[in-house]
Amino acid sequence: FVIIELLSHLSRPVTLALRLFANMTGGELISIVLITLVPFLIPMPVMLIHLIAVFLQTYVFVVLTTVYIAGAITHAEH
Repeated sequence: FVIIELLSHLSRPVTLALRLFANMTGGELISIVLITLVPFLIPMPVMLIHLIAVFLQTYVFVVLTTVYIAGAITHAEH
């Protein structure tokens, strides 16, 4: 069980970082494709949604990382 718990604790930050990277990259790719295919003003709403999604994903990444680290640290009762 120790090995499984160790792998679980080590894999959480990696999977969170990969998810954040994939979401940000996917949004950038969609924006690039839209900009190259249509006039500039049409992809603006999609770019705004992408910008909001990136900030939201970053916030979730920070909160989950903080929760995981806080859960891994044990505090002694005083």
